[in-house]
Amino acid sequence: MTMTNLTSTTMFSSLPLILLTLLSMPYQCKAWGKLGHQTVANVAWDLLDESTQNSVRRLLDGSSYPDVHAICAEPCSPLAYVADWADTARYSKEYHWSGNLHYIDIQDEALPPQCQKVAESTNHEWIPSCRFVPTRDCPDGVCVSGSIVNYTQQLMPSSSSEAVYGLKNIVDHSSDDVARKQKVALMFVAHFVGDIHQPLHVSRQSDRGGNTIEVHLANWTKINSSSRRRRGRAIATYPGRNPRVAASHKLNLHAVWDDSLIETFLARNPGNSMYLRGDSRSHFTENRTLLEQKIHTQIKDAQTSGTTWASWMSCPYGHVKACTDAWAQESWLLAEEFAYVHVCGRQVESGDALEPDYYERNMHIVLERLAAAAVRLAATLEVALSQQMDLSR
Repeated sequence: MTMTNLTSTTMFSSLPLILLTLLSMPYQCKAWGKLGHQTVANVAWDLLDESTQNSVRRLLDGSSYPDVHAICAEPCSPLAYVADWADTARYSKEYHWSGNLHYIDIQDEALPPQCQKVAESTNHEWIPSCRFVPTRDCPDGVCVSGSIVNYTQQLMPSSSSEAVYGLKNIVDHSSDDVARKQKVALMFVAHFVGDIHQPLHVSRQSDRGGNTIEVHLANWTKINSSSRRRRGRAIATYPGRNPRVAASHKLNLHAVWDDSLIETFLARNPGNSMYLRGDSRSHFTENRTLLEQKIHTQIKDAQTSGTTWASWMSCPYGHVKACTDAWAQESWLLAEEFAYVHVCGRQVESGDALEPDYYERNMHIVLERLAAAAVRLAATLEVALSQQMDLSR
């Protein structure tokens, strides 16, 4: 469904001018598992203008390099097909250097009690030392926010094949093929915009984004959830296909946000066949379709509310450092206030059980972050791949 087709839908009856309006707005700036990344990419694809979709197709078509062995059940947009490539590439010899580009480690000095929150009367705004500080937490731009800027700028018609953000140490120097570099840049952007919206991809260095915090899901539905780490091997995996209600099973906090919250949402959906007959490709498609429908609804609701839409659209462009820094700040605040905290207010510690109320409180955050990522990815690609857009604003 392209932007042109969206004009005739009831869900997006107000969308014929969404991205035109979005792209004309001045800057007032204030990761998921495979399922999450492909969902973000498919929803973003639906929002793209037809000419931008064609530009994406041209960049991704007719080249077998870098090799993409993605499993993406139909309907799968070209963007969704490569959305999870970066998570595979980081473990390859050729792209092992890209591992640090998926996240931001917030330094310990940004954590209480080293820094202090401003009073509750200021709507939980944090003083600067408690915030994401790019010079401290993303030196030389080598992190997910800097990488989005770098690779988005490489997509732009006016860009050279070299890095624009001064990140010479994270440029693919293995070939002088500009078309190939743009393809790689597109695949990185499609993935990293998703990553930066996952709260625990902008989180504490001390626990590696929740990877070292082992938790139990108390009375959650047990599903096929592999515990993915940002670095190195997973702490634990759960290979079983057939789900069952478990009193408690163990994984790490990062994996809860990458996969378990989404999978539990799907498992609780009445008639969800994945959890009745196993997660074959056809059932994976059913689950992704359900999630995409929910994200489309989130976007419609955000437009209606005005406030949420305005926060997403105040700075939605991946080639602008102030925007990606703002996205990172959003995730950091959500991580500190929700991901790391039980509903009762106590900090989540290794060995803790996450009760069902943890899911109930945080699932809406996951859906909103997926929706924001999709909208911002679409906006980023509209600007980056447009030959006519004035990029000097």
